[in-house]
Amino acid sequence: MTLLLRLMPPMLLAITLAGVSSVDAQLYRWVDEDGNVHYTDRLPPERAPDARTVYSRDGAPIEEVERAPTEEELAEQERQRRLEQARLEQEQETRRQQAEYDRMLLRTFNDEAHLQNVRQERLDALEAQQRMLRMRNARDGEELESRGGRGAPGGRAGGGGPAALYARIRRTEERMAEREARMADLERGMDHLNREFDGHLQRFRELKRGNR
Repeated sequence: MTLLLRLMPPMLLAITLAGVSSVDAQLYRWVDEDGNVHYTDRLPPERAPDARTVYSRDGAPIEEVERAPTEEELAEQERQRRLEQARLEQEQETRRQQAEYDRMLLRTFNDEAHLQNVRQERLDALEAQQRMLRMRNARDGEELESRGGRGAPGGRAGGGGPAALYARIRRTEERMAEREARMADLERGMDHLNREFDGHLQRFRELKRGNR
């Protein structure tokens, strides 16, 4: 039966299937690796992963079976599934963090004036640290000038004065350099704080508008 049905034109299927017993009530159309079309009353086991069309005993197509994916395709599908799962989890975590941030804003600040006052208090604290460092550097700078340091002729040379004096000058200059670096850090901190509070203010306004 199988051999007779190979390469049979579709128009003859109904006639052929009329003689098929109730046990063999279906016909399978499949294509081999050479591109040849086959019609068989039983599907060869080795063709089970292939795409095929299943016909009823009267020749009507009743099912289209897609080709089974290869191992490489299954691995790619799993990779894509994991990527999508990770994306969804990241979106969920982002929403959770946003909700937590919004609650923090509304609990912390009563209104825009309160938020601006907190910003200014923190800026004032950083500026106070800067002023203190600047004053100390000014005092050390005056001391260096009196001792011939910081650019004075021979001020950092190995000779021209007691070794202890030049050791003190070097230590003072190192302290001043450290303070200058700290002042630069504070300046960057104030810039960051302003950007942070600008974001707080914008989101706070959005939340207040949404609650009206």
